[in-house]
Amino acid sequence: MSTADFVRYQITDIQYDVDDPEDLDGLPESLLAEVPADVLAREARSSGEVDEFLSDWISNETGFCHKGFKAAPIKETQPEHDSPSFGL
Repeated sequence: MSTADFVRYQITDIQYDVDDPEDLDGLPESLLAEVPADVLAREARSSGEVDEFLSDWISNETGFCHKGFKAAPIKETQPEHDSPSFGL
């Protein structure tokens, strides 16, 4: 899948829904998720589509439900070696 097929999101401040505080041991505080382009395209029609996708993704990835999280798209940058050289 090329980067045009998805956008990476940084997920932070995950508020896991656990019965025993010991269940929090080993759970990640942040995650990186790839949101498919088709989900992003639907975002224009449904403002909650990306959040819903990420919410389900967190639960599937960790095996735990949660009460909330923060997420932001990660701006992709090109590696320096791909930058044009102007012979300076």
